[in-house]
Amino acid sequence: MTLPEPHPLLLMAVLAFAGTASGCTDPPPVHHQVDIRDLAFDPDAIEVEAGDTITWINHDIVPHTVTGEVDGMESGSIGSGEAFTWVVGKGQVLPYLCEFHPTMTGKVIVR
Repeated sequence: MTLPEPHPLLLMAVLAFAGTASGCTDPPPVHHQVDIRDLAFDPDAIEVEAGDTITWINHDIVPHTVTGEVDGMESGSIGSGEAFTWVVGKGQVLPYLCEFHPTMTGKVIVR
């Protein structure tokens, strides 16, 4: 007796389920960079995953800060050529600004 060929969509569903049931892990954290130049954050909005890191690098000649509405997201003064790195926590939108130049604003969007 010959068995009928399984439908291709059924095979795809079985393989997809097997991948999730086999303990597949999340992708590794990603490192992102935000440049500070010309009194602005570039990019001014960035989408990241929880666990990713973001480094802000000051290319201006004046100091800046990265000050957020979340505990722990406070760079202190970042001098010219200096950087601040932060590890992203779990999901929300995190607006931030430069305390020295409040019109400089940015946003971290955690997916």
